[in-house]
Amino acid sequence: MHNKNDSHLKQQQNTYIQRFSAVSTLTLDQLPFGQPAVITHLLPESLPFRRRLLAMGITPGSHVTVIRTAPMGDPLEIKTRGFYLCLRRSEAKAISVVEVKK
Repeated sequence: MHNKNDSHLKQQQNTYIQRFSAVSTLTLDQLPFGQPAVITHLLPESLPFRRRLLAMGITPGSHVTVIRTAPMGDPLEIKTRGFYLCLRRSEAKAISVVEVKK
């Protein structure tokens, strides 16, 4: 069952993928600390927690920066939409981003 939000999200996702296709993409867990990036899309691995990510504002087109990591390497603290959020490294691996020049 598809609804308007799913089709709109898919269209927006395709727009970001096309716009950044010449730029190398990486996942959020690979992003260096302090490097700004834009979320291009959520990978299929995010399916179990996709709704939670979307509800927290992790959507294609959002700007995101990795701030720091916990001492044992998990979770990551990120900044997006003006607030700070902690994500498990496994969740960050399911978020595709492109780096933005500072």
